Amino acid sequence: MKTLGERSLSSLLESILLFIQVCIWIVVVAFLVIPLLPLENTAFSFTTPITHGLRHETEGPGGTWTLRATWVEVTTTHDQGWIGSLAAIPFLALIAFVVGELRAVFRSLRDGSPFIAANARRIRRIGLSVLVFEALRVVVTITVVAPALERLKPVVGGAVIQADAWPSGMVVFLGCAVLVLAEVFRRGTRMHDEQALTV
Repeated sequence: MKTLGERSLSSLLESILLFIQVCIWIVVVAFLVIPLLPLENTAFSFTTPITHGLRHETEGPGGTWTLRATWVEVTTTHDQGWIGSLAAIPFLALIAFVVGELRAVFRSLRDGSPFIAANARRIRRIGLSVLVFEALRVVVTITVVAPALERLKPVVGGAVIQADAWPSGMVVFLGCAVLVLAEVFRRGTRMHDEQALTV
């Protein structure tokens, strides 16, 4: 299978990204609708290290908390379920945005015109989105997750739980690497345009 053009690997990847993007937006709409539905016991999970101790289905802030070895789940009542839904929407929207930008890049590969200024801007926006995603995760952890776990401490007794509020070095590295690639792509595009003018 050829890598560029119609019916190529890039075309297949663009179709897969379209499917992923549609699925993400369906989930976003679902998360917007969940708080409006008369549902009870909506569950939200997040990963957090549990230093020691193990408890199950403990009443705590926001609902019933289930502690496992590697993750914590809070089951909320309907009147509090909107909190988890709204907290997830910015993350999902950022992912959908990145997938959309990737789709546009792969679409240009399919059309045989990858060296355009728009692609350099798209790749730059992808890098910035990765960094924003990680910054947003840290902010949500510090402002929402960590205080909730702090309030939960007296409830869980001997279990010591903590939220990882440090930025992931790997994610920051990847975001910066994509920004560097965007600049390389921008300069390559400019050189490609200059060569096209001289020919």
